[in-house]
This record gives sequence, structure tokens and C-alpha cells, in this order.
Amino acid sequence: MVVKVYGPAYAACPQRVLTCLIELGVEFELISIDLESGEQKSPKLLLLQPFGLVPAIEDGDFRLFESRAIIRYYAAKYASSSIELLGNTLEERALTDQWLEVEAQNYNPLVYNLVLQLMVLPRSGHRTDMTVVQNCKTKLEKVLDVYEQRLSKSKYLAGDSFTLADLSHLPNTRFLMNEGGLEHLVKERKSVHSWWTDISSRPAWKKVMELNN
Repeated sequence: MVVKVYGPAYAACPQRVLTCLIELGVEFELISIDLESGEQKSPKLLLLQPFGLVPAIEDGDFRLFESRAIIRYYAAKYASSSIELLGNTLEERALTDQWLEVEAQNYNPLVYNLVLQLMVLPRSGHRTDMTVVQNCKTKLEKVLDVYEQRLSKSKYLAGDSFTLADLSHLPNTRFLMNEGGLEHLVKERKSVHSWWTDISSRPAWKKVMELNN
């Protein structure tokens, strides 16, 4: 059965889900949502995501929202000896969960505010608050120092294998490296930069990027 994914391919959270599905070889149908018109808050979409956000999925009669919950669900549903995005051992699974939480609580909020200040507000005619931008950059540097320390000892965040912990970082790090103009935050950290070069070269991520073309 084809999974229905609701959300635009250019948005970070849907990209997280799409990458996971492609990594696992799960067939899906992308149902694009017009965020600028507020389609995500329409009565139909609120039945799928009551908070008016994206993405949401329909898998037969099963519905789920929140991108990190969705990728955990599919990684568990389609786990195999050849593809184990949750981690190969109990310890790796714990580390995957740990770094997913780090991404959600320490990394994502800072990048989200940078996206808001550098892209969303200017497009809507509002002024960027450079104090907020600088504060986020300063905090993000400290967060990335922790990543550098971890990745100097481990190829990936949870160990020697690519997991959801790494996958979940792809959309926001892509923003830093591209339109965010903050690629130096990554490139100045040797291990973080090597990690980014590795994970952003994966075929699944490249296919998600092609969906925007």
C-alpha cells in the first residue's frame, strides 16, 4: 500500500520523512500542501494534523503526524538486517534516541529561528532582528562544538552506522550550508564537515532534493 505524505517537498519536516521512506524503499505519494495560502490549516488537513502543521501521513487506515515520530515508526516497521536506521545494538538504539532528542531540543530550535529571521520574516515584509540572529549563531557554535567532539570519535552520531539521528539533521544543516549563508559553522569543524559531506551524499537525500526541481 502506498503511503500518503502530506506536505511540500521544500519544507524541512516533510524532507525528514521523505528521506526516511526512500532510504527504506517504501513507496509513497507526496501530496503537496500550499503553506503560503494556509492550506495546512484547512478543515481537511486539520483532521490529519490538528495543530495545522506538516507533515502528516496516511498508511492505509493508520494516520500519524510529527516528523520524528513518523520516521521512528517506519524505521521500526521496515527494520531489516541490511537497513537498521534505529541502530544495530541496544546501545546504538539508545544513542540514536539520544541524538534525535539533541537534534529536536538543541539544534532544531536555533536553526528554526535563523530560518525565521533570515528567510520567512523578510519575505513577509518584516525586518530581521540581527540580535536574535547573532544569539542563535553563538549558541549554535557551542552546540556544534559538542557535535565535533562526538564525531571526532565516531563516524556517525550513534556509532559506525548511519541512523535516524544523522538523517534528522539533513534538512536544517542543508539550510546552514546554502541559503542560510552559515556554511562556515560546519566547515570550520573538521569532523562535522566530513559527517555532513557523507550524509548529504546519500542517494536518498539527493532524490529528495530532486523533488524540489
